[in-house]
Amino acid sequence: MLAERVAREAGREIAGSEDLLVALATVDPDAADALEAAGTSADEVKRRVAEWGHAGPPVPQASFSPTLHRAVLRATRYAAQERMPHVTGRHLLRGLLEGEDEVVWRVLISLGVDPGPLANRERHTRHEVHAPHRARARWSLLRLPVLWKT
Repeated sequence: MLAERVAREAGREIAGSEDLLVALATVDPDAADALEAAGTSADEVKRRVAEWGHAGPPVPQASFSPTLHRAVLRATRYAAQERMPHVTGRHLLRGLLEGEDEVVWRVLISLGVDPGPLANRERHTRHEVHAPHRARARWSLLRLPVLWKT
């Protein structure tokens, strides 16, 4: 939902993979830590995506691009392969980086970040152990593919 909001606020009717990257960098502690360790920050990612995208007045609704949809489905599959009960930011980041969409790679490379290590982060991080405030987000992420099939 945050990726869709990022796109709407930027005036785009289609939410792309770059919008999910901004959303992850903004709200997911693991993604923010990964970006910090790689030498960039959520603010820099947000600024770079805003520079590259067309700016317009906010739009009332945005839909997911096919590449963003596939990235979320890949993330769901990665979580299932690890027998995790929920999709984490690490799964979503990996889903973005292992897809065919080059936008996320270009954004990260332009910031001096090597995207390869980000896609292969450790299985468990300190934020996955104690994060009760993310329980509602986990519930909705697990059901996203079901909602999209309708």
